[in-house]
Amino acid sequence: MDKISFFVQYQWTRFNNNSIERAHMNIEAAITRYIDLSPPSDAVQREVTLSSSFDFIVSIIGPRRAGKTTYMLEFREKLNVPKENKIFLNCEDINLLGIRSDDLQTLEETMLRVYSPVKGFDIYLFIDEVQNIPNWERWLRTLHDSRNYKVVVSGSTSELSTHKMHSALRGRAINTLILPFSFRELTGEERRLLSQIFLLQLVQVGQETMTEELSTECFAY
Repeated sequence: MDKISFFVQYQWTRFNNNSIERAHMNIEAAITRYIDLSPPSDAVQREVTLSSSFDFIVSIIGPRRAGKTTYMLEFREKLNVPKENKIFLNCEDINLLGIRSDDLQTLEETMLRVYSPVKGFDIYLFIDEVQNIPNWERWLRTLHDSRNYKVVVSGSTSELSTHKMHSALRGRAINTLILPFSFRELTGEERRLLSQIFLLQLVQVGQETMTEELSTECFAY
């Protein structure tokens, strides 16, 4: 296969794959299913303070499984504004697969239509795993500069703390780092269990050490 034929086939494959993804895209479904989403009732209290200055985009960064989404939902739940004014978007939703930059205006309009924010209150946008949206940094800048929203986003450290965030959103975003639980953040019961595990490990190490010492003494005789 020559280079031209290979390139044509490659582009055709990309077009077909994108067409399949867009055929399954349903922006309204991706928004509607999270209207009643709440944080887990047994969520651990984090020793992290989120910026209360919504003159900036509030960015929650950290590794996967560190609890970014849960922390965002807890913050969202505590806000003293109508439920309709706390819009949540999960950018990893299957129904957003295939979304393009030219869909972002429709996405914004659909969010407002589905939630129907109450006039007279601020509108908060909670955008989870924002790095999955094409040209997300420019989109956030557009939302922020419109002054229509208070924006809170979450995403991977590798994406939201790189030069992309700082160059496109210079002076517009404040990062808050969420890491896996510290020992102090764990509940009393979890601490007790960890302490027991630690003690058992110490006993096991001690037993193994004593066994080795006895074996050494036996061989010495």
